[in-house]
Amino acid sequence: MKPIARNGAQLCFAGSALLNVLSQAFFARAGGADRDAWLSGTLLLGTAASLAGVPAAQRFGLPGRPLLSGLVLVIGIGALFGLTFTLESAALFAAVTVVLRFFMQYGTQELDRRAVLLAGEASRRTNDIVGLAMRFGGMLVGPLWFSLVKSSVASLFAIALMTALAVWTVALTASAPQPVMTNAAPSQLSADERVVLWAARVIYASYYLLASSIISVLTDLHHLPDAVKRGGLVVTVVYASAIVTTVIELARRRTTRRPVLDMLPAPVAMIFVGFALPSGATAMTGVELAGGVLLGVAFARYQLPFRDRATAEAMQHRPALLAAYNNLGTTSALLGYAVMSGLVAWSRHAGASYAAWAGSGVVLLGLAGAALVLMARARRQPATQAT
Repeated sequence: MKPIARNGAQLCFAGSALLNVLSQAFFARAGGADRDAWLSGTLLLGTAASLAGVPAAQRFGLPGRPLLSGLVLVIGIGALFGLTFTLESAALFAAVTVVLRFFMQYGTQELDRRAVLLAGEASRRTNDIVGLAMRFGGMLVGPLWFSLVKSSVASLFAIALMTALAVWTVALTASAPQPVMTNAAPSQLSADERVVLWAARVIYASYYLLASSIISVLTDLHHLPDAVKRGGLVVTVVYASAIVTTVIELARRRTTRRPVLDMLPAPVAMIFVGFALPSGATAMTGVELAGGVLLGVAFARYQLPFRDRATAEAMQHRPALLAAYNNLGTTSALLGYAVMSGLVAWSRHAGASYAAWAGSGVVLLGLAGAALVLMARARRQPATQAT
């Protein structure tokens, strides 16, 4: 149970996903004529706050008495989260959301760092897999919650459970040492690590782009009346498959380092999916489910070697790559959304539907991700031979 409890903060990913959906629901109800501006501004500022949370955690950790400051942190997050269900003001909701995004990312980074150090080298890989499984679970549960549960009371109960698990995590990780390094800037990474990091970012960005575009593709290209339901099902299958893959990896109890080439199937799969999006086969339920399973397995396989390398560095008190890993979702989302915005602008210029160009963006990101993985592999070979 300890690996699960130590990684309780990973459920902040459920909170982040829930908060994104909650923001859309809130501004649709209370944003008035400016609801789109409120939503986009809140999501943008929240993303910036998330980016700032990781370096802040690297600098300050849990100051003073770690147990006390950790409890204040996670209980404060839970209280603010619960507060969002009582707000009516768009400005106040936006402010609370931005603050929450900062402290959620702060807590995820600091408690993850502590869990890695306390796991030790003997249990590090088990800790990695458990942590990944809980992240994927959070990514799965967060978006599904508002689709299935409409009761505010039930949501408050879920937040209370998430907070209780985070309190347990704080209690189990309070004995870990404070941060040794005070900054997690990319300049602290070696050239090889930067290549691996950018490979991870580009691959993740391709997943973000696909997830953000699948409903548009199914609606505008394939004219499916149940496009929203089908698109949501694909995303659910991806994360569910990723969870199953991590559980299988846990059962294998692998003891060797994971090669960087384990990341390659993910961008290759995205290349094939990008080319397939305009095809009529994409509208077939069986093809969608099979594609979701393939992408989920590849997603887990790509995350595992990057996480393995990041935690191995953190064990040596070099946490910069772990900090970059914990900000991976945020930085990759920015990249994916930037590509999406560019494609939207281009499609308008060309007088075509964005859905017709979405596949090309997925293919380009997949090609870039594959090239970076191969570059990272090529850079590591001389170093391996030298040792």
